[in-house]
Amino acid sequence: ARPGRRRDAEVQTWIGIAGALASASALAGGPLAMQHPGMQAAGTLQVTSPSFRANAAVPARYSAYHDGISPALAWSRVDKAKSYALLVEDPDAPMATPFVHWVAWNIPANATSLPEGLQGNAHAGGMVQGASGIGKPGYFGPRPPVADPPHHYHFEVFALDATLSLPASADRDALVKAMQGHVLAKGELVGTYDENPTPKR
Repeated sequence: ARPGRRRDAEVQTWIGIAGALASASALAGGPLAMQHPGMQAAGTLQVTSPSFRANAAVPARYSAYHDGISPALAWSRVDKAKSYALLVEDPDAPMATPFVHWVAWNIPANATSLPEGLQGNAHAGGMVQGASGIGKPGYFGPRPPVADPPHHYHFEVFALDATLSLPASADRDALVKAMQGHVLAKGELVGTYDENPTPKR
């Protein structure tokens, strides 16, 4: 493709993302998944990452402003879990409901981590990645409005007593609905991100 056409395509892509952010309140629903009334759990699990510390800044390379790759994640094993599910949400997005950055389910029961840079079409071991807030599968990195105060990104992991039958196109709301009554334990890792304007030289 010619450079001009490539730039035009990139502009159109970001226009589409901006539109998704503006209308995301119609796609998501309710509080953070961790706080949903149907997501009670008897147990807790610990979620960590070698990529960033709890309540600390998420490095820029994991942001959609930069490389946009997914960070590595790890969690504590839960006995009797048949699968794990993952959601990443931003409750500070300028809308009524959290913006969804990652949706995944049927992570194998013997897994306790995900590697850095997981592709959106990765289905290792039966894991499925659903639609994020921009309508595409896989991880979509932090992209708060420039100069906003730091947004908080909740990496939520759920241990389930079943595997889920969901279409690959399922979104956050469909996953939350399917998980209700199946959550054995849950936990989260929170990171922050803000994008500052480029200083003038």
